[in-house]
Amino acid sequence: MDLERTCHVVPAGIRNAVEQTFVFDANGGSDVASQVCMYGDLLTEPELPSREGYIFEDWYIDESGTIRWNFDVDVVNGGMELYAVWKEEQD
Repeated sequence: MDLERTCHVVPAGIRNAVEQTFVFDANGGSDVASQVCMYGDLLTEPELPSREGYIFEDWYIDESGTIRWNFDVDVVNGGMELYAVWKEEQD
């Protein structure tokens, strides 16, 4: 996890150079703070949420968990919500 990466200011004149809010829906897990970034920024990967009886799988852009968000590549292109996907722990 790259904790040094932060959102940066986009130069004036760049299309959609406005703040965008990303909300992290932990789907029953511990709270994760939202992030405000500029268009074209990389998000900072948040601390992993926790949920009793489950293992965190990853963050997805869809609630069904089919499109994974890649914090090293995917850039902000509008405000949106990312969803935690969980796998039930096996005894």
